[in-house]
Amino acid sequence: MSKKALFISANHWTSPYRVGTHIIAGFLIREGWQIAFVSEPISPFHFFNPNSLFLKERNQLNKEPLEIKNSLFAYVPFTFLPYFNLPFFNSYFILKNWQRFSFPNAFKLINEKGFAEVDLLYFDTVRQPFWLQKIKYKKSALRIPDYFSGYGESSTAIKKAEKEIAENVDTVFYSSMLNGERISQYKIKEKIYLPNGVDFQKFSDTYSEEPLEYKTIPKPRIIYIGETEKRFDANIIKHAAFQRPDYSFVIIGNGKHLKSSFNNLKNVYTLGTVPYDKLPNYLLHSQAGIIPYNIKEKKELIDFVNPLKLYQYLAAGLPVVAPVWKELELINLPILTYKTPDEFCRQLDNALAQQDKTKLREFASKYDWENILKTFRENIE
Repeated sequence: MSKKALFISANHWTSPYRVGTHIIAGFLIREGWQIAFVSEPISPFHFFNPNSLFLKERNQLNKEPLEIKNSLFAYVPFTFLPYFNLPFFNSYFILKNWQRFSFPNAFKLINEKGFAEVDLLYFDTVRQPFWLQKIKYKKSALRIPDYFSGYGESSTAIKKAEKEIAENVDTVFYSSMLNGERISQYKIKEKIYLPNGVDFQKFSDTYSEEPLEYKTIPKPRIIYIGETEKRFDANIIKHAAFQRPDYSFVIIGNGKHLKSSFNNLKNVYTLGTVPYDKLPNYLLHSQAGIIPYNIKEKKELIDFVNPLKLYQYLAAGLPVVAPVWKELELINLPILTYKTPDEFCRQLDNALAQQDKTKLREFASKYDWENILKTFRENIE
């Protein structure tokens, strides 16, 4: 009989942002596990906010959950009383009890789908702590991919929930060394460093087909992939695009809100989100990768980040330009760093002058997900 796991995630299953939790769940599915994948809920309030991220996709997964027999049940709950970081809505009571106001009841639905008892209960969010009491499980784990309180959502409730989950699961996995240090304040049974990784074969495939959009985007192409809502520094892109008019800046992510920022810059291309399987095509036909994070305004959040995109860039043989932050200082990375907008431009020049992709790919190969997931498997069985 196949094993079962309940995944409680910040991201929905069909999100174009394929993070480590998606990789881990996919790995277990390939190993023959049955997975229920429950992400953060939507609510009536989301429909009054035109900027609610991926609301259409999330609403679809609420109305019609994705079901693949004997492997996957992916669902987005709906609640009338959601947690928001606003007065009243950011209470621990709501964080702990929003499922009581969900329709259909989230727990009852998971029970009906056969996941009231599982071999593994897995969290990568602290906004659903009630599952610890709601279901039976043999093993439990919390994966900390970021600083939970660094997204403008810092509240007493979030901190309390993180402590509750971290101290009650069997294992806490952390993807950044700084997070490993930060959670030392908790009484944790076991904590294990599990960095982000890369599907090395997929992202290093030099026979990848050039995307159609690139027919009208001249080289050299400087590419960014990822979220553009919370950490992204649009101003430094504008500065570099103006200073380097012969460079093409390609931005892949939910960039609708960015287009007005780049209206007068013909060398900035916002392509929107791209399916995960197509990302290697865009990287392998670019000349440099960038991580233009807004250190000045988001330092508390960014200091704890070990970015997934970094390993994807390197696997594709792309020289990487990124600002200096604490986590990067702890890892010996073959990248170029900057502190000012002008230094960013100079490092782009240096990146494009690099010819040897072999060393970059050799470094990335050490972070192949297959190697990292061995550690995960050894600690959940």
